[in-house]
Amino acid sequence: MARDMTEGSVLKTILTFATPILIGQILQMTYNLVDSIIVGRFIGEMQLASVAATYTTVTLFNALITGFTIGTSVIIAQFFGAKKFDDLRKTFSTTYICILLAGILMAGVVFVAARPLLLHVLDTPLSILDDAVLYLRVYYSGALFVFMYNLLADSLRAMGDSLRPLWFLFISCVINIVLDLLFVVVFHWGVAGAAFATILAQAFACLAALLYVRRHYTIMWFKLREIKFHRHYFGLAIKLGIPEAFQKVVMSVCFMWQQRLVNSFGPVTIAAFLAGQRVDQLLGMPIIVLGSAIAPFTGQNIGAGKMDRIFEGRKRLFTMSFLVCLVCAPILILIGRPLLSLFVADAQSEVITQAYQYLLCIVPFFFFQVFNSVTSGVMRGAGDVKYTTFLSFTSLFARIGAAYFMVYVLKMGYIGIWLSTGVGFAICVLPNFLRFRSRRWMTKAIVRPAPLQTETEKTA
Repeated sequence: MARDMTEGSVLKTILTFATPILIGQILQMTYNLVDSIIVGRFIGEMQLASVAATYTTVTLFNALITGFTIGTSVIIAQFFGAKKFDDLRKTFSTTYICILLAGILMAGVVFVAARPLLLHVLDTPLSILDDAVLYLRVYYSGALFVFMYNLLADSLRAMGDSLRPLWFLFISCVINIVLDLLFVVVFHWGVAGAAFATILAQAFACLAALLYVRRHYTIMWFKLREIKFHRHYFGLAIKLGIPEAFQKVVMSVCFMWQQRLVNSFGPVTIAAFLAGQRVDQLLGMPIIVLGSAIAPFTGQNIGAGKMDRIFEGRKRLFTMSFLVCLVCAPILILIGRPLLSLFVADAQSEVITQAYQYLLCIVPFFFFQVFNSVTSGVMRGAGDVKYTTFLSFTSLFARIGAAYFMVYVLKMGYIGIWLSTGVGFAICVLPNFLRFRSRRWMTKAIVRPAPLQTETEKTA
């Protein structure tokens, strides 16, 4: 059920909220690992590379919607914290209509654009192009379920309920893995089988979440005859959602240029890039989750006018996140190669060698990622999405520029791509620090809180 995060112990509240999200993200990353392992071992390295080649394209099209739902969740968190439930319901109704239309439209766009995008924009090798196109088209035939589940899960988390999305995700992941084995190993459907497994499992999660919200969240749900598009609340959603969506789209476009650079090194490096990212995401997930958990916490407390709790929460999350970093970094180095060996049958494969080099290049920059994740989470939850979007652009352009510079000017090969990720993290540390110190993010709330508490000015 919904959780009021404006009362009680700050650290306990955040950790209670964050733990189900962390478990859910680990489940999702574990599924991604298993999915890649099944494709790589039971179909082949070329098919693994074809799925890897679609990663940035999937990220691009999903970013258009997930950025919008994340922005909407900030509004929902602030209305929930201010106890303005009628406004909350109208916001959700409006976003629900938008997501329905977007899911249908996206399926058609991807069906038409998949081949030219992969071939001419990403320079995908012809040896893996057909499988990559097939995977994209099958996956986006069920895009509506993916987008609708994201809206429901983000809305539940905005109201402090991170446990129910975890249960939906857990069952969905189990279904996904079982269907992967059935479609790929038993039926031999290839990459299309992996895509079918994903959308069927996501459809289950979406329908389960819909039924749960309808039954238990009367403050948000509406009857069919009550569904209505509200221009005012659409404007609010656009105000926060479009910067988030635009940020994610630009991120995806930059990643596509990065993927194009990776593709130029051939299928082995493409597969290594995917494998390295999968392992990095799995073990680095606690850092990301602890940072993202503070956004709805900030949103609710901004709505309630309780700034002291926000400053205290940021300070405690920093300490927790840095400790997590100290644990995850050596683990990633010690068990990285054994984990990577799960992706391909040949333990001496060049895929493993290149992917492990990726992990070694990423680890030193974990601490920069912690600072950026927590600080940006606070500012995003407060509604300062334009600035966090600007910082994301800065990071991305630095990352892509560094990648091309190190590959073509310094002649570092694919290692230059691996190192460029850390450059993107490092360049945002000082701007994040200065923005937070300025307090300007405190004036960006959609819901105008009570007069801001000032007794903690010294703690910033």
